[in-house]
Amino acid sequence: VSFTFGTALLVCVVVDIVFDNVTVRGFRLSNAALPVATAATVLTMLYGARLAFVFSLFISVLVSVVLSPRISLIVMYLFGSMTGAIVTAPARKRSDLLRSAAWIGGVQSFVVISIGLILGRPLTAIYVDAISAIVSGLLSALLVPVILIPVETISRRTSSFRLLDLA
Repeated sequence: VSFTFGTALLVCVVVDIVFDNVTVRGFRLSNAALPVATAATVLTMLYGARLAFVFSLFISVLVSVVLSPRISLIVMYLFGSMTGAIVTAPARKRSDLLRSAAWIGGVQSFVVISIGLILGRPLTAIYVDAISAIVSGLLSALLVPVILIPVETISRRTSSFRLLDLA
């Protein structure tokens, strides 16, 4: 579990560094693009949704406090992680991760838009955060298979993806 926690934090820091230096036609993603839900998704696949729920609270607060201390991002990371845990629990094949990505991105963008409107943030900032939240959902689903392989090896646990590959 601690390896997954550390890996998720490392991935978030690397993504934050990359996104700080990347600009496409003047558009720059915000810290809402950090794939925090990846950790909860991986933990759900190996240990179950209960542990992922507890873990998502800690990682959401930690990543938000360390990298971007905004209440909207803490809530977004928390809801995205919990959504990832719920939607990924019945996943039995790799294509189910696309459904998971859509749900995570959708819930996170809804949370960011709602809190942004409640707090009266400028619409351009809300737009950037909403796009970044959708990117976060996609990144979370793309990083799960990459992180899952070493975590399975180190923890000596088997996910449904590994069983499908062995069949």
